[in-house]
Amino acid sequence: MPTINGKVESVRKDGSVCYMDLNECKIRLPDNSLGILCVAKDVSDQIKAEAERIIKEKMTGIVEIAGAVCHELNQPMTVISVTCDLLLMNTFDKAEIRQKLTTIKSQLDRMTKLTKKLMHLTRYETREYLNGTKIVDIDRASE
Repeated sequence: MPTINGKVESVRKDGSVCYMDLNECKIRLPDNSLGILCVAKDVSDQIKAEAERIIKEKMTGIVEIAGAVCHELNQPMTVISVTCDLLLMNTFDKAEIRQKLTTIKSQLDRMTKLTKKLMHLTRYETREYLNGTKIVDIDRASE
């Protein structure tokens, strides 16, 4: 006789929700009539643990992406900041100002390219970072 297996949401006597793994099969009873034997196992803890594992994996990915973004954006922002400080502190001739503005523009272009890559992430690729942590490898993840 065929067996039916499945997980179902159920409600306990106290009103709380639980998840049951049900195994049902038809059986012949002593009076020769048909009956159904059902074995139910509470799998709420396993389902909760799996949901928590998935959330942890997602959070790990988010932290790694955030680390990569901070790392990648911090470099051009530092160059822009230092260049702006130099422009404000000194008197330069027109050629020197043009060169400093070119540096600022190139770093802004670098940041623009980075944000475009972030918009086109297609897979999860990481690389080693500081103290054994990992961050998303934005270049490989956006290819």
